[in-house]
Amino acid sequence: MKKLIFCIVFIAAVNGQDPCTYAKSFPDTNKRSPTYALKAGETPISDQYIEEGWYGELGVELHSENSPGPNKCGTVYPVYLKDNVTESDNEQDVNLCIHVSNECDLEFTTKMKRCEFITVYYLKRLPLASAGYCAGLLGNKSDYPDYKTANINVTVDINYISPTDQPFLFYCDFKQSTEILWYTVFWYVDDRVIAKSNSSIGSPTVINETKLEEQTLKAKGITSVGFKVKCAVRASFEHDGPLCLSSISEATFIGLEILTPLITIGPNQKDSIRLRPTAPICHSNEANCQLNVEINYPKVDKCDDRAMFGHSNCILDITGTEWDQVFEMEVQLSPAQIYVDRSFIHYIKLRTVALFPPHRIWGNSSIGDIQIHLVPDTRSIETKMCKAETDPHMFTSESNYYEHRREGVFTLYENKEWLQEVQIQTKSCNGEAYCSCGTAIRAGKAVYILNHCEGSWEINYRHCDDRKYLLDVKKKDDKTYTIVLPSSTLITVNLINRHGGNFTNVFITPSYADVNISRGLCGNVNHYKYNPNANERILRNGEASRTTREFSMSWKVTGNITDLFSDDLDNLTSLNYQDFYCNCNPNEDDTNDATNDVTCRRNCGAAFKNHTTIRECSTKLSVKEYRFRREVKHRIVRSVEDMWRSGWTEERAISYCTELFKNSSAVQICKDIPTVDLNGPMNNCIADIKSMGDARCSPIAVESVKTQCYHEVEFNTTLQEETEPGKPSVFNQVKRVACPYECSNKGDCVEGICICEKNYGGSDCSVNISDPPVMEYLSEDGYCDLSDDECSEVSVFGGIFVETENTSCKINYIQMIENNTVQNEEETIHRPDVESISEAICFLPNHSNRRETEKPENEFVKVYKISVANNGIAYSDEGLMVIFNSRCQYCTINGLDVNCSFTGDFCMSGGVCYENGEPHASHKCYVCSVNNGSRSWNYSTVNEE
Repeated sequence: MKKLIFCIVFIAAVNGQDPCTYAKSFPDTNKRSPTYALKAGETPISDQYIEEGWYGELGVELHSENSPGPNKCGTVYPVYLKDNVTESDNEQDVNLCIHVSNECDLEFTTKMKRCEFITVYYLKRLPLASAGYCAGLLGNKSDYPDYKTANINVTVDINYISPTDQPFLFYCDFKQSTEILWYTVFWYVDDRVIAKSNSSIGSPTVINETKLEEQTLKAKGITSVGFKVKCAVRASFEHDGPLCLSSISEATFIGLEILTPLITIGPNQKDSIRLRPTAPICHSNEANCQLNVEINYPKVDKCDDRAMFGHSNCILDITGTEWDQVFEMEVQLSPAQIYVDRSFIHYIKLRTVALFPPHRIWGNSSIGDIQIHLVPDTRSIETKMCKAETDPHMFTSESNYYEHRREGVFTLYENKEWLQEVQIQTKSCNGEAYCSCGTAIRAGKAVYILNHCEGSWEINYRHCDDRKYLLDVKKKDDKTYTIVLPSSTLITVNLINRHGGNFTNVFITPSYADVNISRGLCGNVNHYKYNPNANERILRNGEASRTTREFSMSWKVTGNITDLFSDDLDNLTSLNYQDFYCNCNPNEDDTNDATNDVTCRRNCGAAFKNHTTIRECSTKLSVKEYRFRREVKHRIVRSVEDMWRSGWTEERAISYCTELFKNSSAVQICKDIPTVDLNGPMNNCIADIKSMGDARCSPIAVESVKTQCYHEVEFNTTLQEETEPGKPSVFNQVKRVACPYECSNKGDCVEGICICEKNYGGSDCSVNISDPPVMEYLSEDGYCDLSDDECSEVSVFGGIFVETENTSCKINYIQMIENNTVQNEEETIHRPDVESISEAICFLPNHSNRRETEKPENEFVKVYKISVANNGIAYSDEGLMVIFNSRCQYCTINGLDVNCSFTGDFCMSGGVCYENGEPHASHKCYVCSVNNGSRSWNYSTVNEE
């Protein structure tokens, strides 16, 4: 039978690490032995989908030289080493065979390496189901004893040599066989074998003869505690005879165990950091042995805003002679200085003192992080929410209503202390009213926009801060985004594209950090309800406003005020911060005070939190040049006494909106929640009919009620509880019926999710998916440079994109040669990631040369035509993408034409540029040769090994 040789792409190592240090154990080792025959009805081992990587364990080797035969090694088609391998310590290629009907029907190559104590192999996925690697002990089964014990564990002691030399001793305590056997102990640290004992005959002294000493740890580079140690015992019939498989102990942690990784505290509350040593620190003779644990807090250098950790004066003393107990340090907040939000988690780091002479391995050890969850008193911000809806109807944070009928860019919210701002842009939406067509959110230098003011949706980062996760952007569905600012101020933005209009409704829930500080069209967040004489409408210059118009116009973005919708954002200030720190002696005059109390407080600025974001901020995501807005001419705004139009009257509008609310199941549930305002949305519904002359915007009022309701049921835990047995909570009731826009009458609401009719999609079924989406441009305008990018995906901008079971990216790969001639085309279709209604991410197929070749092949650029369909049929226009390497190539795209050329005497292979005469990285005997524009790889004996 003719042999089939197949090739699998090989990954040699992880980040350049030695595979001996991270190889995994073989799965199902007990069945992989050549002597193990597959039983009738037994499920065979199948390595068709094994996780590719390095594998190896004590005593286990791949079977070699000849096939064990079918149905052996716990599988149907065993895989074995074709030839004997050398004893080299270097990585080497080895050939393997798969026994199907003959001994070596399929053959392939992989890697192996002999380590100090084990042999490791790079196991690849196999091309057949029920094919598995054959591995086990070498030799015959009768050569080694059938010894196995589960009664095995590690014990730790101190060897007292002197007051400054008290090293660890580790013992492997195991149950011996009733037979007379010889035992060899292997020692692991953090799952890596570091030592092997001498072979010792079974006796009561074998535990001492096979111990691990601390000096061996130091020789292997283990110089501080915080590691896990375990032992493995293998037995033989004679001294240094063939060893049986291992019996392995559980891992024992050596260091200080954190018993309270998360501490939750509020104002005037206390809790404790609790630690427990897991091994002796000093010998019991050392009465004065005391290990100090320091609390380190995050800080920022004024010249370098990267996060670092500095020392505090907090110290926890661990008594070395009484180590086997729990040690505590009290933690509390300083109410006078704390400045937090409703859900703030901060970190403190624990580390032992830098130098500990009695037992140096305990010194300068990083113990780990403790999360401090700070829970403030939020009564001053409960029920507060600022709203800007439709054209836009404004509700301040203190629930005061006014109409903002102005055109331009305005500051909706601003907190200068935290460098946070929200701007909205309004444009004429029917010649009479001015609707909010865009929202821009800023924290530090990071700016995220949701904007349709230029005729299409742009939902993306406009600018990035040095900290890429400063804004926590989450997408609830394709029309609802939540953005959490560093102060935990919550921004909810609803995208509205209904009846030809595209707007953004904005809801801002303030945090404790906004009280008496934030300003803008949302007004001040203060204790207004307790102080009815306070004026929350403060002008930008700090003075109290006298009229609504004066208040609105003062917050217009003009002059030297930064317009967050523009591209000119380099002048924004980065958000410097110092996190919470612990002060163990807040009263500096009382130097004799005990140092076991920790007071956590905020020093300044905003804390940085790593959030799960919609995507990491990157200015490379969208590089299309911003189209600057035309100068806005002042328009006369109709007064509220304008006449009703198109046959509408006030009575008819009230009747229509009342019926609309009555027919909404969600509104009927939410209306009984005291903090949900129905009057405001009802008045908006009526006002929109009057200003628009029709009811096209009336569903937005219902969505406003739902947004308030969502917020309340998500944060109010009492609404998440059942009030009566068998009756669902208010939270679950709302969740079941609150479909966006009642599914636009194009679908059914099932458990809060719209099930759309045929040809409709989107979270609210408002998108006709039989219409092709619009392709506006590709990320990087279609250029991808291999010198600084993997070029594995491309963002398509335009829309509207929605997630359906048939949403597709169609990619036509165009193979071009150097004269820009097309050799052939290849089409692939796959499901994209729909990042937003304006962006879909398509994944590029890998067209690298996968064949094993003796010499490198010449390459040029890769060109792709890309389009997107919401239903898998109606595709958008195509966008052109070219992948090149700017180190040696230059490309231009003009419409659907691309022209590329080499910039000099270079060759390309694997996306890498090589100069004339430069040897190939993998095929070192071949060098790049350029002669009169002709490029080739020529064999050279100079680099022969």
